Amino acid sequence: MIVVMKVVTLTSGGQVSIPAEYRRGWTTRRVMVRETSDGLLLTPMPDDPLAAAAGSLKHRLEGITSDELRQQVRDEETASDDRKWGYLARR
Repeated sequence: MIVVMKVVTLTSGGQVSIPAEYRRGWTTRRVMVRETSDGLLLTPMPDDPLAAAAGSLKHRLEGITSDELRQQVRDEETASDDRKWGYLARR
């Protein structure tokens, strides 16, 4: 993989222009900015994150009914309360 680096200017308002050759493949106008130990990481975000995420967990929920899923969440909440409050959580 060839890494190409560009130097861009930071405006007094904190804005940076992302060079067109990087933006061309993006289908969005929004990016997520994350600070890492190496600097800032810009990740393109879909215009509709919920639509993009739809179905992304489907493989993890195969064969689980909604009742089973609700019970699993309740059990996890109970365990969390027990860890946090101990015996007081069940009074």
